[in-house]
Amino acid sequence: MALVWGHTSGLAKEYLEPQYLSNSDYHRFQDAKEMIDLLKSFFISGNEQAESRSAFHRLQMEKGETFTSFKAKFLSAAIKGTVAKSEWSFYLWEKITPLLRVPNLGFRRSWKDEFALMVEHLTAFDMERRNTPVTATLDSSKTTPHRQLADKKPDLIPTRSGGQPSEQYQPHTMVLRT
Repeated sequence: MALVWGHTSGLAKEYLEPQYLSNSDYHRFQDAKEMIDLLKSFFISGNEQAESRSAFHRLQMEKGETFTSFKAKFLSAAIKGTVAKSEWSFYLWEKITPLLRVPNLGFRRSWKDEFALMVEHLTAFDMERRNTPVTATLDSSKTTPHRQLADKKPDLIPTRSGGQPSEQYQPHTMVLRT
């Protein structure tokens, strides 16, 4: 009994305390099995598998969370929720953030639904992305293609008179004679 008592803490210890420390033999635990049975009555609902499966389906990778820490939560929830290993690749892909998913769309085929290959690639990608300093800044000397088009002067357009280019575009007009 001392072993069970010594290895419990928090709420479990609070549940055991009145009977474990009781001065009356009538209220005191008779053996460790009685202690475990009491704890089971508080902590085991009979719905653990369904609750775990539900928790797995609610699980989503949080923005800013490392892939490694999410993978640990994912595996724990998948195992507790008895999700088939054959479905892990599908669910992992659905649960990672778009920030991790979008740049890796092209690699998805190469994994061939092999969970280990997927995890290996996403782990390396996430670590590299996090360890690479962000140096991209907005440079005002660089312009977008739209800005370049707006700043571009019109090309010189040759005209029929003298063959010399004109700087202004002059549309051809048609004169209808009646």
